[in-house]
Formats: sequence, structure tokens, C-alpha cells
Amino acid sequence: LDLLLVGDVVHAGYPVGQPAVGVVHRGDLDEALPSRWLEAAQSFVAGDPRQAADSYAEIGSRPDEAYARLEAARQLIAAKQAVEANTELAIALAFYREAGASAHLAQAKQLLSTMLSSS
Repeated sequence: LDLLLVGDVVHAGYPVGQPAVGVVHRGDLDEALPSRWLEAAQSFVAGDPRQAADSYAEIGSRPDEAYARLEAARQLIAAKQAVEANTELAIALAFYREAGASAHLAQAKQLLSTMLSSS
């Protein structure tokens, strides 16, 4: 369970890292305490999942890092940057295999298949 303090309210019950994303989406930034979580969420919401992934890696949140790297791979594939996409996807795949996260692993494998078929 992850907790995030915004003003006098503690947000709980979100997946790790996601309370900060919710705060950014809702625009509650005036009351949010500065943190690396918030910086990562801001990067993710602003459309820079690679930066978010790097921030999550620094925090030590491997699930959030893998999710952001998966999103980065999607963006890079769409931009026809296969080498960079492969790098991001490899990191996500490695974590999902290690963690046994079958749903995310299936998404990552599908993305890999899409990337390979379009190159």
C-alpha cells in the first residue's frame, strides 16, 4: 500500500507510484509536497515515460519503472525508433519475467511482436 500526503489528506490504496500520477492528473500540485515520486509522475503525465522510468529506477520502484519503460517503448515504436524501443522493452520484459507479472508480460511480448513485424 502506498501513501501520498497532499495538504492534510493522505491518499492510500493506489498501486505504488500511482497516487502521485493521480495528483498530477487532478491538478492538486499546489498542495502536494515535492518528492521524487511527484517528479516521476509529472514526467509520465507530461508524456516523457523514459524520464519517469529513470526517476522510478532511482527511487527503486521496479514495477513503476517497468510500466514506464513499456510506455516509452510504445512511444518509440510509434516514432520508428526501434533500437531505443528495444532497449526500453528489454528492461520491462526482464522485470515482468522475474516478477511473474503475466498480464504485463503478455503486453510487453505483444509490443515486441509488433515491433519485430514492422521492422
